[in-house]
Amino acid sequence: MIFDKEVSKELARRKATVLVADEGELVERVAVKAFGHKAGRWSYWGVEFDKPLSDGATGVTYNIIKAVL
Repeated sequence: MIFDKEVSKELARRKATVLVADEGELVERVAVKAFGHKAGRWSYWGVEFDKPLSDGATGVTYNIIKAVL
C-alpha cells in the first residue's frame, strides 16, 4: 500500500510552502522534491525541503506536515 504518494508529488510539483515542527517551533519550508521509502510491505511518501531543519533533516513524511500554505 502507498500512503500519500500523489499528494507528496503534487506538493513538490507546485513548490508548495509547508509548515512543520522544528524543535518546538512551527517553521515554513518549500517542498522541492517528493520521496518515498519502504517499511515492510508499506510505502511512505513525503517531501524534501529547500533548506534543512535544525537537526539537519532535509525532508519529512507527509504525516509530519502540519499545514500547507
